[in-house]
Amino acid sequence: MTIIVAIKDVSGVYVGSDSIISSDDEIIEFGSKVVFAPNFAIAFSGSVKGGQLLFEHLSKCKKKINNVLDCMELARFIRKIYAKEGIQQSLSGVNFPEMDACLILCTVDSIYLILEDYSVLDVTKSGHTAQGAGGPYAAGALDGLRFSDLPPRAKLEIAIQSSIERHPNCGGNPHIYKVEYNERPKRNSTKKQKDNGETKPVKRSSNTKKS
Repeated sequence: MTIIVAIKDVSGVYVGSDSIISSDDEIIEFGSKVVFAPNFAIAFSGSVKGGQLLFEHLSKCKKKINNVLDCMELARFIRKIYAKEGIQQSLSGVNFPEMDACLILCTVDSIYLILEDYSVLDVTKSGHTAQGAGGPYAAGALDGLRFSDLPPRAKLEIAIQSSIERHPNCGGNPHIYKVEYNERPKRNSTKKQKDNGETKPVKRSSNTKKS
């Protein structure tokens, strides 16, 4: 059980979560529930094992998410991971297994939901989303802040805190991030040298003598 949220404004897309997990009557500090790949971020709710598998398999995923079709392909990949580990369940009585909670997938300019049946919704135009046990409280807070001049980080913090104060299975500290590309720089075959903390190409002199 948890609270995960995302918001988009003119400055970009932001995503966040609370930091506890609950199992029966036990509450444990888990930390951030946001997994970062080089080109997107996923916030997870539901089982701890499901979240750990996302950390393991998606943190190095180089796939770029440009549209709903890309999200659907990623959802199928996640479904294979969960099926292999045997953590899926049939929640609705249909003949295919489902996740125990939905995921929020964010890129630098879009917000998507991967639902329990692995279908995908583009919710970018709504401006924000809140999922998990405390979702209704966070969504209500974000709706109330829609026309506020507060920065997006502050809005998400208020939304998460609203869930923490109202739902017993939400808690800990808010973790909030701006979604940015984190692609590895391309390798340059030119030899380089450091100069005052900066990296610059080495200039070769045509008059250099051989020793």
